[in-house]
Amino acid sequence: MKGCRSLVHAAAHTSHGPETPEHVQVNVEGTRAIFAMARQAGVRRAVQVSTESVLLDGRALVNVDENRAMPSRFPGAYSRTKSVAALKALPQVALISSPSTGT
Repeated sequence: MKGCRSLVHAAAHTSHGPETPEHVQVNVEGTRAIFAMARQAGVRRAVQVSTESVLLDGRALVNVDENRAMPSRFPGAYSRTKSVAALKALPQVALISSPSTGT
């Protein structure tokens, strides 16, 4: 990542079946690791790509945006682990992309 100015993180284990170790390893720990590496490498801008699945709570997703609260329960492993990853990524994205980085 050395020399990169921007990061777009979109990787995910997208299986909607029962939770597997890969869900946590890729979606949660992979997200944590990629943003830690980006900060260490001096990346100045970061984007975390997530999914509407993090908002699934049994209601239709109509006219929904990023301001809708995430549910406390999820229909499956993909939704749950992507939600955890998103919550962990948001502060990291803010640190990387903050005006204090001089960009």
